[in-house]
Amino acid sequence: MFTTPADPDIIPTNKVKTAMRALGLDTSSSSEMSSILSTLDGEKTGSVEWDTFLQVMALKVLHDEESGDEATERHQREIKRAFELFDSEGRGVITINDLRRIARVLGEDCTDEDLQEMIDEAAVTRPGQVFLKDFEQVMQRAGVL
Repeated sequence: MFTTPADPDIIPTNKVKTAMRALGLDTSSSSEMSSILSTLDGEKTGSVEWDTFLQVMALKVLHDEESGDEATERHQREIKRAFELFDSEGRGVITINDLRRIARVLGEDCTDEDLQEMIDEAAVTRPGQVFLKDFEQVMQRAGVL
């Protein structure tokens, strides 16, 4: 229904809002929609993988359903766990080497330039290094928090 006949695993970005409404999700906030689309299609290809869409929507549903201290604490634990997946050596920082390792594990073909752009965008505390606080800010911008 939302995917293309040529590729049933892809949703055109112009159908994301409609798919969200079909799931009963609120799409009235243009800033939130912009953030979600940026998360789903950061490279602006015009398409989103179905699995990625479902994962982000699941996080949005969890986020929308919870409120208060319980939700905040759970989100903090989840963000810390996600951060630790990147920072496998427990240094308290994510570097380009960590992103390179994750990309390799995921089978993603990312250039060092692409990876460095990701680090540069996220690194607020210190250039070239993403600390937990920086990582949390990225997750907030992405609409996960």
